[in-house]
Amino acid sequence: DGELGEANDGDVLIDVPEELLIETDDDPATLAPTNEVVDTINDLLLNKFPGEEMVYLSCDSIDKTKRGSAIDEAIFSLEFINGLKFSGVPNHILALKVGVSIMLLRNIDQANGFCNRTRL
Repeated sequence: DGELGEANDGDVLIDVPEELLIETDDDPATLAPTNEVVDTINDLLLNKFPGEEMVYLSCDSIDKTKRGSAIDEAIFSLEFINGLKFSGVPNHILALKVGVSIMLLRNIDQANGFCNRTRL
């Protein structure tokens, strides 16, 4: 009819029909609305794989060579730094298991095939 709906405050409930719900993880593609949901799905799927989980942590320090570093250290706590999340950058905690596929997000070593979108 060409008419627009009413304004939305950002929170809305959507009824998803039963036939559209994903009940298994057999489908290789899952659409997630936020990176937080992606992290949750990845954690659930990683826990289904057998084997020991290896946890790797990113470096969590401030460059002290720049002017004002004492102020930066007082303002930016390790908890704050470790909680930062950016698209295309791994989180502070990276959990992996042998046999679980991962995909590179950057060109690391093109001559040896470690390129963006390479599955390992």
